[in-house]
Amino acid sequence: MTKGARIGRRTALRLGGGLFAVAAGMIAAGPPRAATAAPDGIGADSIGHVTLFMGRASVIEDAFARPMQTGMRVRAGSHVVTGEGARASVRLDGGVVLTLGAATDLRIEAQTPDPDGWQGRATLRRGLVRIEFASGSQWAGFTVATRAATATCEGGHFLVESNGLLTTVYADDGRVMVRGTDAGDDGTVTVLGAGSGVDVARGQPPYAPTAWPASRATDMRLRASYP
Repeated sequence: MTKGARIGRRTALRLGGGLFAVAAGMIAAGPPRAATAAPDGIGADSIGHVTLFMGRASVIEDAFARPMQTGMRVRAGSHVVTGEGARASVRLDGGVVLTLGAATDLRIEAQTPDPDGWQGRATLRRGLVRIEFASGSQWAGFTVATRAATATCEGGHFLVESNGLLTTVYADDGRVMVRGTDAGDDGTVTVLGAGSGVDVARGQPPYAPTAWPASRATDMRLRASYP
């Protein structure tokens, strides 16, 4: 292979269109792997670390995908990506745990100080994520943004799922505030109490929350849990 061809190939691997496929194929499926040692770094400005994963999963930074390892540090701007049937959990410093379901791409944003604690944000490009405020958490709130909606919680547990056109939010515990993000939204904010959920279509405001049947809530929880 010529030098020019090698450079072209490296450039192609950086392109976003093939990034998910590259990331998802880097690790063969297997049982959940929990962190057994002190986290080692990807970057000095890390904001959390991988505590558990199962199946094919990667952490993407600066357009390079690294096979996931327990204890791996993540930093602001990292993408955590899971393949089909996979799971991954990241604990952010200060006590918020993010658990990704299968075929998920989540970008973890920077955390910012708040008089009452830390505020955090993540962008869910596709898939499912469960957000849990651990006991004694130093976080004041956490927001998950999708192409259709934003969901913000100040404590408890909640789940967000998105396919790009539709976003589903469920409050497992605590209170979650949901609003649409497209220009067609009128600024309506829907507040979810424990046990209620809402679907938000792209370009539309969220409707009034409804109490979910146990079967639907259980299905969503299971898809963001380890078998």
